Amino acid sequence: MRPRAVAFAVVASFVLAVTASAQNQQGQNQGGNSPSSPLLSSSTPQLQSGQQHFTFVGGGSVSAYGYSVGPYSGLMGTQGNQTPVILNCVDFFHSVHAGEQWDANLTSLSTGTGIGTNTRSSSLSLYREAAYLSTLYGTAGNNNTDVANIQISIWNLFGNTGLAYKSGGNQTGSYWMRQATTNYASLNTTGYYVVTDINKNQSGSAQEFLMYNPPTTTVTPEPATLVLFGTGFVGLAGVRLRRRRSQKS
Repeated sequence: MRPRAVAFAVVASFVLAVTASAQNQQGQNQGGNSPSSPLLSSSTPQLQSGQQHFTFVGGGSVSAYGYSVGPYSGLMGTQGNQTPVILNCVDFFHSVHAGEQWDANLTSLSTGTGIGTNTRSSSLSLYREAAYLSTLYGTAGNNNTDVANIQISIWNLFGNTGLAYKSGGNQTGSYWMRQATTNYASLNTTGYYVVTDINKNQSGSAQEFLMYNPPTTTVTPEPATLVLFGTGFVGLAGVRLRRRRSQKS
């Protein structure tokens, strides 16, 4: 085989290997489960339980009984290094206003470490029920009354608010509470955190929230793919060496 043909074959083999790797990874992203995929995925949380600075931006567009209900918006981090976050209120008995800033403990619902110490409630299962309910806000067909009743259910998990469920939703108010107690254990709690004011015992401290900060996934080539890549360069080096020898002869 001529040197040019050898080089082409090596490069083509590498391109085919990389293409196969990408196709296998795409299959995994679409629900495939190939144990021999030439790509290895590793998930690393964006943050660990600890403390963060928060700024409250505002409530949602839905209100009930004079309160904003449903997902709220906020910023995590200090000025110049802030990340927009969605905050789901679990605390009816405290308040927060637009522009308010506070430092908060982040307590992971996955490990449960710090529940009862850094949080207002000592019940990990209640926080997980609230987290499950927060995933139902966007259920297809929900109207504003459903959103309000989901919020009331979340608040009532942690104390009797005295708020009655509103009529006119696609589901009865009590339906949402049953969903929480029945299905919360099915929720993957990785990435869910309780956001609690570090001064939670002081008068005027900020409301408590749940925040979902999903892990990021990084993709690295499998060793076999790297070996093939290196072999391609060795092949090209061999072609160049043979060319030099031909020129000398």
